[in-house]
Amino acid sequence: MPTTSNATVICPILIGRDAEVGSLDALLDQARLGQGQVVLICGEAGIGKSRLCAQLRDELGGEPHTWIECH
Repeated sequence: MPTTSNATVICPILIGRDAEVGSLDALLDQARLGQGQVVLICGEAGIGKSRLCAQLRDELGGEPHTWIECH
């Protein structure tokens, strides 16, 4: 019997976003050095904005930061 789920599934591998991840990593490094940063991620539906944000959150781990997200 088929079942349905509303659980979010996120691929553990980020594909085709090396440039974007590199830019975010550079900004994160600057923030770690005390140079505050603001990042706006926008684009068409379905291009991977949420996945990119999830990747950045994983990299932040338990580091102190402020995260503001609007949908």
